[in-house]
Amino acid sequence: LIYGAVLGLAKALLSKVDLEMGRAVEIAIYLGYFVGLTKKFGQTPGKRICGLQILPVDSAEPGATPSIRSLVLRETIGRAICALFLGIGYIVM
Repeated sequence: LIYGAVLGLAKALLSKVDLEMGRAVEIAIYLGYFVGLTKKFGQTPGKRICGLQILPVDSAEPGATPSIRSLVLRETIGRAICALFLGIGYIVM
């Protein structure tokens, strides 16, 4: 919901800008929201509301967050794979 509001506002402000620049801003907002917030806090606001947190597989220390590389892979390739299978990965989670 928050991501959608931020993205909608950015698209409205950039509606007069060329398509390539708008797409670049959209990607930056997407990565900043999902990767940035998860790296800093271990969760996005939506995950926080649901009581979920993203933890690194190889760390047992409390409060650890995944690496930027693993978060980028999770948010790009992981979501693409999930979409290929009609979102079943979201149901399993």
